Amino acid sequence: MLSKYKNLWQAVATLVGTIIGAGILGIPYVVARLGFWPGLIVIVVLGISSLLINLMIAEIMLRTRFRHQIGGLVKKYIGVNWEHIASFGMIIGAYGGLTAYLIGEGQVLAALFGQAENSIVFSWIFFIFSALILFIGLKLIKALEFWMVLLVVIVVVFIGAFSLPQLQIANFQTVDLSQAIVAYGVLLFAFGGTGAIFSVKEILAGDKKMIKPAIIIGSVLPIIVYILFALFVVGVTGMSTTEVATVGLGNALGNKVVIMGNLFAVLVMGSSFLTVGIGLKQLYQYDYKLPAWLAWILVIVVPLLIFLFISHNFIEVISLAGSLTFGVVGVLVVFAFWGAKNKGDQKPAFNLPKFYLVGSGLVLLFLIGVIVTLIDL
Repeated sequence: MLSKYKNLWQAVATLVGTIIGAGILGIPYVVARLGFWPGLIVIVVLGISSLLINLMIAEIMLRTRFRHQIGGLVKKYIGVNWEHIASFGMIIGAYGGLTAYLIGEGQVLAALFGQAENSIVFSWIFFIFSALILFIGLKLIKALEFWMVLLVVIVVVFIGAFSLPQLQIANFQTVDLSQAIVAYGVLLFAFGGTGAIFSVKEILAGDKKMIKPAIIIGSVLPIIVYILFALFVVGVTGMSTTEVATVGLGNALGNKVVIMGNLFAVLVMGSSFLTVGIGLKQLYQYDYKLPAWLAWILVIVVPLLIFLFISHNFIEVISLAGSLTFGVVGVLVVFAFWGAKNKGDQKPAFNLPKFYLVGSGLVLLFLIGVIVTLIDL
């Protein structure tokens, strides 16, 4: 019994730890500009959409005899050409994330050391340090996911304790619906945790009936955390909310929040950079058969070039990555889910409805996001 629930909470922590990454730091900024109440609606809608996509992926995996990640599942149930699109989308998303972490780490470290004007210098320092770790090939231990999730909860509670006395009702009254597409992209990026479903399935391989509750719990917890984080930050800083939320919040609430909040941001973005970087490096090595040194160069050079020559805007980068990457992957997952219902190899541990109406709604939601983002771009 103890082992059963230990595995359940390990699976939940893996999913929550993957979803709650650097994206959380951009949520208050876009919610403040869109408006807290419309922002709340977007958080809930995209959070539920993420939950459904995660459940669909899990059922596809459970219907498939051999082990596959998302690209392999898309290939099996939709076709090889769509697999390339899925892989390309994931690579673009990874580069978007790496670039955003590079930008954000510079801003946070500069704020932490009281040198806001030197954020680019700190981005360079972070880049060199992280590139060396990726070259060495540090293996991140999955057990650390639990402690990262615990740290997130502690920091949100800590920020809440300092923020509640400073909340201002006027900060919840601004509404600007023209900011909806940016908020959509950032929040879609923040809910991106599809890569963790395979790990959840592996952790609970001995008790597959626990996969569904693990995914539900692991997908709902980030919704709650994001709502609370947005409430605390927007309530205090309003339209002065910074792109990386902890920077402006620290300025408003004093040194304790500067230190605690920005250390939290450093850890979240740093671990996200390494996790995404290692995953992309392995993709190049194992799927595309590239030598380790070339895979490493491809991982680190592209985000550096984007940072140097295209954008220093944290929100812009994660919004673009969220809208394009997770939008495209979401559409392909829905079609693969319908294909697996008809062509699956085995009976799954749980069986979702065919979700034709809901799935069509998700496809429409993601496609509109992709099209509007491309037009805006």
